[in-house]
Amino acid sequence: MTPLPDRTSWPDDPLGAAWLAVNCRVEPLQALPVISRIGGRRATHDDHGLHTETHVEATRPPASIARHLQFHLRHEVPHLEFLARLFDVIGPQPIQAWIDTEPTGAYARRCAFLYEWLTGRMLQPPA
Repeated sequence: MTPLPDRTSWPDDPLGAAWLAVNCRVEPLQALPVISRIGGRRATHDDHGLHTETHVEATRPPASIARHLQFHLRHEVPHLEFLARLFDVIGPQPIQAWIDTEPTGAYARRCAFLYEWLTGRMLQPPA
């Protein structure tokens, strides 16, 4: 089993789940299957099961919970344990705001489903 990276081992410029872990102060109990970061060129690195994806600056999402959740669902392996812990910390408001602004968005709807399934709490249908 891959040891869990500690807070000091997160990449300097994280994306997706790593960004959410750092900015929302949520430590996954199991190592993330993929850690994404910004770098000079697109690259994939696998070091004994620790998979790191380096993306170029143009792929950086805006610094918001919704956009990094979207990046996580789109470009990384969704980590259900981490998402459950994250949803407990952030509550329903960021997800509700996302589905209210993008009611037909595929990733907003997937995230809303995961929120309801993992927390057992219902969100309001978009107006």
